[in-house]
Order: sequence, then structure tokens, then C-alpha cells
Amino acid sequence: MADASTPNCNSAGNCLSANVLGGYGAGTTASGANGITAGVVGATIAGGGGDYQGGPGGNLVTDDWGTVGGGFGNTAGNNTGSTNDAEFATVGGGEGNSASGAWGTVAGGRSNAASGGVATVAGGGTNTASGSDATVGGGAFNLASGVEATVAGGEDNTATGAQATVGGGGTNTASGGNATVAGGGRNTASGVESFAAGCSADAAADGSFVWSGYNGLCTTIISGTVGQFVANAPGGFWLGNTTTSMTSGQTQPSNVFLATSTGAYLSTSGTWTNNSDRNLKTDVAPLHEQALLAKIAALPITSWRYKVDPASIRHIGPMAQDFYAEFHLGNDNKHISTVDEGGVALAGVQALYRLSLEKDGKIAKLQRTVAQLARSNRAKDAQIAALAGQVKRLDSRLRGNDSVTASLVQQNGRLARASAAKDAEVRKLASEVGQLQKAQQQMAILLAKLNSRLRGSATQPETASAHPSRSPQAKRTQIARVQF
Repeated sequence: MADASTPNCNSAGNCLSANVLGGYGAGTTASGANGITAGVVGATIAGGGGDYQGGPGGNLVTDDWGTVGGGFGNTAGNNTGSTNDAEFATVGGGEGNSASGAWGTVAGGRSNAASGGVATVAGGGTNTASGSDATVGGGAFNLASGVEATVAGGEDNTATGAQATVGGGGTNTASGGNATVAGGGRNTASGVESFAAGCSADAAADGSFVWSGYNGLCTTIISGTVGQFVANAPGGFWLGNTTTSMTSGQTQPSNVFLATSTGAYLSTSGTWTNNSDRNLKTDVAPLHEQALLAKIAALPITSWRYKVDPASIRHIGPMAQDFYAEFHLGNDNKHISTVDEGGVALAGVQALYRLSLEKDGKIAKLQRTVAQLARSNRAKDAQIAALAGQVKRLDSRLRGNDSVTASLVQQNGRLARASAAKDAEVRKLASEVGQLQKAQQQMAILLAKLNSRLRGSATQPETASAHPSRSPQAKRTQIARVQF
């Protein structure tokens, strides 16, 4: 194993590499001279050094295999007295730069420091890459202190989280692991895997995305929920798959909060406005209003809630399957367009309005008929009133003749009783007459029989001696009895 006793090796055991020292005052003790710390091997100072603006500015390599390409007052190594704790540090040039971390690099610029292992500062001024494998691309007063953190540029930016990134801008901080501030000013990405951009955006929640726009003032916008997307756009939002409506850089109307390439937009008052330009439509067809009303009446309308909503949040409306089955509108039976739902409602209102006009006509006709009947009734009411007056007068007269009426009633009663008695007597006489008529009928039958016998006896010769009782005198007597 190589050690200090081995030829061309130093106390750290680094061997067989000569130093290269160039530039101002190389190998001397002059003010501003470039130098390599004793015991360092493999070091290189290509040039630079000297006095600058009245002060010494020599370049220095303090650790093995360190390199300074040139410039003024630059140092490769940490100058702690050990030559192997900041090996392979490099300063490309510039002024007052320091690469004090092993394999650290400062490409140039001024007053930059790459103090982390394998850290890099590409340029700019007063930038520091202190985290392992950290990078500052440029700018000024930037700090990349997190492991593998990056500040691409800008001013006063800080990337303190592991794998955190600040793209640029000013006074931005990416302190969460894998957090990113894309740019802008005074933004903070403190949540893990968070993202902030714009002006005063604060991605405090893990996995959140915060964008805050600028319109002369910065408004602090803070995420409050893990995975939240927050955006503040004072000039309005625009979304689309083309740039048709924004190719000329038009100013978005002040009442439009969210514009789209489809023409639909969300207003600043919270109203969604659909694109309904006549020039964009075709296959226009009339509606059968009565059939439409029947379909609306048949459409189930219920109260319900979405499964993802809490029990306290409810809605009223049709199901997409029922709506599509009745009207066949929209893309499929899983969605309902606000245009279609509103169109069906408006068409239903129009149909009901026309029905209302029709019924209003019928009602007006009935009202005219009722008015005519009312006039007729008023005339009849007058007639009835007149008749009522007459009845009242007659009633008055009748009440004045109550005594006469009572007397007549009594007389009528007596007459009725007398008539009833006469009727009884008549019935009795009629009964007697009936009996007499019956007796008379019987006598007539007997007379007929006697006459028949008498005629028969007249044809037979009889003597008085043979039938003494049938003498003429006797016959006359018998006949007389019969007649009687």
C-alpha cells in the first residue's frame, strides 16, 4: 500500500500524479500568486491570479486532483489541512469561487460555492450548492442545500428538500421532498411531492399543486388538502385542445372566469354558459309537443344522492338511463347534458303555454256564456221579485180572509159529511135496486118458461072433465099469479 515513504506519493497515499501550476506568480510568494498546498498531488491551476482592484487574488488548490482553470481568487478544496477530504474539486474560472466539496464544481461566476459532495454551481453570483449532488445553475444568492436539490437560476431561491427543485424566479423555496417551484416570486413548495408556481403560491399540503397568478398584486394561495389542485387566475382561465380563440392574444372578457376552446365558459358569477351558436348547428327539426309532454310526464323524477357524497347532500332529477330512453338525446345513457335537460324543460314550458292559451280561449268563451246567463238571471230575478211582491200581497189578503176561509172550511166539512151520508144512502138504494133487478131477471126467466108451457098446452085438445084444474078460469088464475 502506498504511503508517504513511497516515491511520488503523499501522506494520503495518492501517488504518481504531478501538479501543474500556471498563471500569475506560479511557485512564488508574491501577492496574488497562484498556489498548490504542499502535499497535494494531481492538482492543476491553468492560469489567472494576480492582484485585482488593489487586492490579492491568487487561485489555490488545497486537495488532491483539484483544478482551477483560471480567474481570480478561486479555491479548489476545503483547505482544512487534509489533502484528501475534498478531492477532485473544480473551479472553472470567475472570481472568488470555491469548490470545497469532493468532486464539487463551480464553472464560473462570482462568489459561488459548491460545498456539497459532487455539488455544482454553473455560474452566477453568490450561489451555494451545499447539499450532496446539489446544483445551482446560475442567478444570484441561490441555495441548493438539499440532497440532489436544484436551483436552476433566479435570485434568492432556496431548494432545501431532498430532490427539491426551484426553476427560477425570485425568493422561492422548495423545502418538501421532491417538491418543485417552477418559477415566479415568493412561492413555497413545502409539501412532499408538491408543486407551486406564479406569485405567492404556497403548496403546503403533500402532493398539492398551487398556481397563483399576478395582476399587479400577489395574493397568497395555500393548499389545505393532500393532493389538492389550487389555481388562482386573476385574468381568467382558458382550457382547450386548440388555440383558436387565443391565437391573437385576446383579452378574456372580465365576466368570464373559465373559457374553453369549445366556446362554453364559466362566468365570474358562477354560471356555466353553453355554446349554442346557431351557426354551429345542423339537422334542425321541429318537435311534437304533445308527445314531448307525455314523455316528460312519464319520466321518473326522484330525489337521490351520489355515492361519493355524504348522506346530507341530495339532488333532484332524472336518471340518465330513463332520460335517454324517453328522448334519445346526448352521447349515451350514462350522462345528461345541461343543454338537453334545459331544452326539454323549455320545450315542455312552450307546450304547456300553448295549451294554456287554448284553455284560456275556452275559458273566455265560457265566461261570455256565463255573463249572458248572469244577465238573463238578473232579468228573471227581477220577474221573481215582482212575483214575490204579488205573492206577498195575495198572502196579505188571504190572511185578512182567514175567518171566511175557516167558515167555508166548516161548511165544506158539513157538506162533505152530508155528501158522505148521501153517498151511503145512494149505495144502499143501489144495492136494493140491484136486488130488485136480480128478482126481475128471475121473474122474466119464470115468465118465459110459463109462456113456453102455455103455448104448448094450447096445441093439445083437452076436456074440462079430464083436467078440471085446467079450466079456462083456472088458467086465468094461474097466469094472474105468475104476472103478479
